[in-house]
Amino acid sequence: RIVEQKSGSPFITVRCDPLRHMHPLLQELRRRKVLRVAASYGVVAWLVVEVCSVVLPTFNAPEWPLQAITLLAILGFPLTVVLAWAFEWTPEGIKRDRDVDQQQAAPAHRKLNFAVVGVLAVALAASLTLHFINIGGDRPAGGSAARGKSVAVLPFTASAMSGETPSFLADGIQDDLLTLLARLDSLEVISRTSVNEYRDTQKNVRTIGEELGVANILEGFVQRAGDNVRIRVQLIDTATDTHLWAQSYDRQLTASNIFDIQSEIASEIARALEATLSEEERQHLATRPTENMDAYLEYTVGRQEMDKRTSGGLERAVQRFQRAVELDPHYALAHAALADAYNLLNDYGDLSLGEMLEKAVPALAEAMKIDDQLAEAFTSLANLRAKQGDIEWAEPVYQRALELNPNYTTTYLWYGGLLREALGRPEEALALHRKGLELDPRSALMQVNYAFDLLALGRFEEAQAALEKAIELDPQHPSAYAAIAKLHHVLLANPAEAIGWAKKALAIDPDSPGNAALLSLIYLDIGDARAAGEWSARALENGPENAGARFAQAMLEVYRRDGTAAVESARWLLQNDPQHVFALWILRNADLENGRAADARRRYAEAFPQLFTDEPEVNAANLAAAIDVAPVLLETGERERAERLLSGALRQVEALPAGGVHGPGIDGARALALLGRTAAAIEALQTAYAAGWRSDWWLAEIDPALASLRDEPGFKALMARLRDEMSA
Repeated sequence: RIVEQKSGSPFITVRCDPLRHMHPLLQELRRRKVLRVAASYGVVAWLVVEVCSVVLPTFNAPEWPLQAITLLAILGFPLTVVLAWAFEWTPEGIKRDRDVDQQQAAPAHRKLNFAVVGVLAVALAASLTLHFINIGGDRPAGGSAARGKSVAVLPFTASAMSGETPSFLADGIQDDLLTLLARLDSLEVISRTSVNEYRDTQKNVRTIGEELGVANILEGFVQRAGDNVRIRVQLIDTATDTHLWAQSYDRQLTASNIFDIQSEIASEIARALEATLSEEERQHLATRPTENMDAYLEYTVGRQEMDKRTSGGLERAVQRFQRAVELDPHYALAHAALADAYNLLNDYGDLSLGEMLEKAVPALAEAMKIDDQLAEAFTSLANLRAKQGDIEWAEPVYQRALELNPNYTTTYLWYGGLLREALGRPEEALALHRKGLELDPRSALMQVNYAFDLLALGRFEEAQAALEKAIELDPQHPSAYAAIAKLHHVLLANPAEAIGWAKKALAIDPDSPGNAALLSLIYLDIGDARAAGEWSARALENGPENAGARFAQAMLEVYRRDGTAAVESARWLLQNDPQHVFALWILRNADLENGRAADARRRYAEAFPQLFTDEPEVNAANLAAAIDVAPVLLETGERERAERLLSGALRQVEALPAGGVHGPGIDGARALALLGRTAAAIEALQTAYAAGWRSDWWLAEIDPALASLRDEPGFKALMARLRDEMSA
């Protein structure tokens, strides 16, 4: 209907009311602006709760303030509706509805319209800011957005009656729950290394969920009194702090009862998170790893010792696992863990490869005989075969382990190491270790391996940041300090800084042969043979059968030009590792000096058969060996094969980053020199120097591959510069 016509204007103002036929109550609600006020209140209340839900956890606030704000917002809604019905907003202020002239109230109504639109715009902008810019702060390295079927099992709290201490039992229950849940394909389970940081924490559930990137948290309490135990558990949604499920168990303390409770808890968690279980997974949940309570406790303590990754901790772990399998010979997990402990002693302690295999293989065979679907056993098997040089066989075994348990972080750790070190595929290693960090975001060891992937790719600043993060996560983890020492030694041309970091690693683990060996190598580079000898002796004292200690000894013997001793050390290294490039290099030099080129050729053919096929393949893993065998092939009259290998080596050098722990170093210069391209070889040396090549620089003065460069002025000048720089 026409309500107004302005004089002299060709237009008329029309107001249409399409809702004039609505119910009288709705008409009255609309006239009094009740619906509009209610909508505005809902938007504002939601915005306040949304902001508080993000801001309060940032300051580690308890849960009750957010709960109180939410409750007040809900209670305020009916009060707001009543007030909107009874009162009206006018130009003269707020009046009772019956006293208001609706014509005079129209401007105020228009203002209210603008206010509502403004509030909605602010709410939309705030929502976008909160959810996409993440006003709550950056997520810690290794964390990720919470995943719906992800769960973290926090360390169980413990108390005792009658003076008993049940903390070891609580740790064991938590550990086994993690193992059970990790086998369920439909769940994503955070590793024990990361959740153990939250023992006795004051942080609230929402904050922990943000830091771990997890949607659900399981909390537990264990109380032991004599032969009885009480276990209480609760599953909490980290986003809402609501309890999804809770239960209490009172049982007699036996291994059977403990495992029954754990299986029931795991099943209830899967049900609460709507995770579908296969029949095979249901059988796994119902399986009892052992019926012997003492064996179970020995295994639990052994796992804790093994996680320290120190030589002393590994020795104690071996003793615990041995005791566990003595108490229960059918305990598959304990047998597999014993194999792992021996395996790690070969890396961190004093156990040669031969002795390690002699001890670890029977333990692993027994584990797989008991349970042929155990991911832990498949992971151990792949690692052992890789150490024996069977790289191609090891990779599919790692992949099978991931199929059996996609949440077992050790598989990601070791498989990634294989890809980087042996297969020359650091990008794939980086992806595996990144996934490992999602499952174990607070693991210093995973951070260290992630950093080594970055180093292999020449991403030094990112690698250093990852190593600093590892130290922040665990200041007592020696591997991070040793890795930073290697970064300064191999890549940053700063031996003084490297020595400081290596000594920090040794201070944490004084019995480590590897860290003492690292110090010996650094002192050789700065020309201090006396100090290098002292640290080499310390390394051998800590681990006479340790490969790192023997390697440092061989380097010292080569530096001192003690050929006989170097050959003996090389034979030991080659027996420990059939593809040890430096050992092959030492023995090759001795063979060529004594006219035994055929012996050297046979040795290389056994170690690297792919270099002797009709279509030899040169890759990052055999790059150095391809160059080293070329002089042997020239001696045996196989010039064409030698040149093909050297050309393949140059193509591989071009594909690798200029720097990096696993970069080409001076391999390009070595290949060019053997091909007779002197000027290009010297230029390649200078490029390597500019990229940070300093580690083992003195070998260039005695490497037969570079013999043709020794009298060149450019080579002499570079060696003199290196000698002065490193001495200073």
